[in-house]
Amino acid sequence: WNSGAPNASSNLASLPSGSYSVVATDGNGCQVSANYSLTDPTSPAPPAFTFTPPSLCVGGAATFSVTTVVPGETYNWTGPNGSLGTGPSVTINPVAATDAGVYNVYTTAAGCTGSVNPAAAATLTVNANPTVSVANTTFSFCQQSTIVLQSNSLAGSGTITGYQWYDGSGAISGATTSSYTVTTPGTYSLQVTNSNSCSTTTAI
Repeated sequence: WNSGAPNASSNLASLPSGSYSVVATDGNGCQVSANYSLTDPTSPAPPAFTFTPPSLCVGGAATFSVTTVVPGETYNWTGPNGSLGTGPSVTINPVAATDAGVYNVYTTAAGCTGSVNPAAAATLTVNANPTVSVANTTFSFCQQSTIVLQSNSLAGSGTITGYQWYDGSGAISGATTSSYTVTTPGTYSLQVTNSNSCSTTTAI
């Protein structure tokens, strides 16, 4: 080998870019030569990406996608819980509270791995769902009497913005406050919605 290559090995490593030639000589003094040009590929730039939705409720699904896919590139996704996997897009489903945080992507191409672009990082917000509960300690009553179901639910995140009571036939018309007066025995449930549009429905 020329260009200062250290030995005659056929496997050379850590060579700088440039032009190389090799001459092989056999026992009869016959020679053959070959020329090679090595280039130093640059590390691929971090790609732009989108994610939807940027804010969601626990149990939802979040998808991250590279804006422009380049043939031959591999995309590696990272988040608060480590690696998300590879590919032009990845999905977290269902999303947990621990998935909230900063996400980014870096590219591997031609054997070189780029770095993440802090400016391109995206922050995923995960909102807690309401916790539905009813304060009543008894759910039985006599004929021709009533019982008032009173919610003492927690918003989870944000504030409570809506209530909807249900019976066996579906949503009860007008039953959209924190309490409901039951006049007929049956199965009832309550849906609570918070200001982040997260909802929880629980049977009473």
